[in-house]
Amino acid sequence: MKLLTLLTAAVLLATSSFSAHAEERGTRDEAIAMTGEVIKMFKESGVDATFKAITDKKFINKDLYPFVYSLEGVVLAHGQKAAMVGMNRWETTDELVGGKKYIQEFASVAKSGTPGWVSYKFLDPLTKKVMDKESYIVPLDDKSFVGVGIYK
Repeated sequence: MKLLTLLTAAVLLATSSFSAHAEERGTRDEAIAMTGEVIKMFKESGVDATFKAITDKKFINKDLYPFVYSLEGVVLAHGQKAAMVGMNRWETTDELVGGKKYIQEFASVAKSGTPGWVSYKFLDPLTKKVMDKESYIVPLDDKSFVGVGIYK
């Protein structure tokens, strides 16, 4: 009986500390910094190593993760959903509200050559509600861009 109580306490403690970490929100400054880390690795280690690190979740911090798309909307690397790599999401609209084609807006920012923010709505995995989200988009090279999103 004592062992069962100890095991239950250990599970509750582990679960609560995981939930607390998972519920931490990244900031705009942290999103900007993360894109900088990805770009630095891209320049120092190349495409393959960088995309592998992203897909292997090496960059995740709080609820932040990087993603890389081609300028045509193809997912090249994704820090949260590796299964999306290779998918063309050019026509994707705001999740559950069917409005803004935010991938196209990401590409537009990247093509401008200047980093910028794109606002849209997205299903928040923590609250399970559609929330305002914005992603910081930076050109990675002449064919792709990196982004990191935050919930507002």
